[in-house]
Amino acid sequence: LAADPSSLTFSTLGEDGTVRIWQPRIRRRDGVIVRGADGEALCTWTCHLRVSLGADELEDDAALAGSQVPIHGCLACSEDGSVFAAALTGRDDGLIHFIDPFTGSIRYSRSRLYKGDLTGMAFLGQHLITLSNELRVYDLVLDEHKYGVTLSDAQFQLPLREKAEMMHLTVDRI
Repeated sequence: LAADPSSLTFSTLGEDGTVRIWQPRIRRRDGVIVRGADGEALCTWTCHLRVSLGADELEDDAALAGSQVPIHGCLACSEDGSVFAAALTGRDDGLIHFIDPFTGSIRYSRSRLYKGDLTGMAFLGQHLITLSNELRVYDLVLDEHKYGVTLSDAQFQLPLREKAEMMHLTVDRI
C-alpha cells in the first residue's frame, strides 16, 4: 500500500502483480447524495485504474525453476502525487516501474535500481530510495544512481520474510 500525500488517492499491489489505484467516490442513491448521521456525504473507495506489472512472467520463471516463492513487491508515491513507483521482487534485474496515477500507464521502467530482495522504497524530493541488500539513492531528474551503501552480509542469507521483518525504510520530508 502507498498513499498519495497530496490527495485521497492510494495504490495497492496484489499477489497477481497488479497495481490498483483507488479513489473515493461520493455515494449516490437515485442521483441523491447519501449522507451519514452527521450530515456529511458518505463515500466509497473505488478502483480507478489497474496496471499489470507482468507477474505472469515471474510465475512462469518460478515454475520452470521449480520455485514456490510467493510474489512480493513494493510501492511508493512521490511527494506531489505525480508518480507511483512499483516493483516486483524475484527478478535479478532490479526493475522498477514508474506509473502515472492519472492515466494508469507505465511512464518508464528502470533496471538495476536495487540488488537482492527489495524490502522498502520511498521518494524524497527528486530521489527514489530503495532498501534491499543495499540502500540505494537514484536521482529521477538526472536519471542516475547517486550512491549506495552495502548492508551486512549476514542479512543477505535471510529469507525474504525475515528480511522484511528486520529491515524498514522511512524518510523525513522536513
